[in-house]
Amino acid sequence: MGCCMASMATNMMENAYAQQGQIAAQAAQQPRQLATGDTLVPMNYITGEYPSVYPSWFNQQQITTQTWTQLIQALNQVTMPALAQSKANSLNMVNDAMKPTLNVNTAMNRNMQYQ
Repeated sequence: MGCCMASMATNMMENAYAQQGQIAAQAAQQPRQLATGDTLVPMNYITGEYPSVYPSWFNQQQITTQTWTQLIQALNQVTMPALAQSKANSLNMVNDAMKPTLNVNTAMNRNMQYQ
């Protein structure tokens, strides 16, 4: 029974990630120029990906597309694996919590591993 519950919980989490992923992708499609003149570069909070769309107002600030591309690639190299690991840790924690033989001490020890 624990196996089935863990599988159901994992499926529910995967579905939630998929639904949230669509929303996150839309929210992080492109950078925005704020009223202050600053640039907001949103990150997809599910995948950790930053948008690769070059902001047109950067031409005025002499920031090249090459510089922009290098920046986004560097950010993605850090954030995407980190969020993938976080997702895997969350799924592992749910699976562990659903196992009927898991005692409190083991659960706490595993939780410390995921942090």
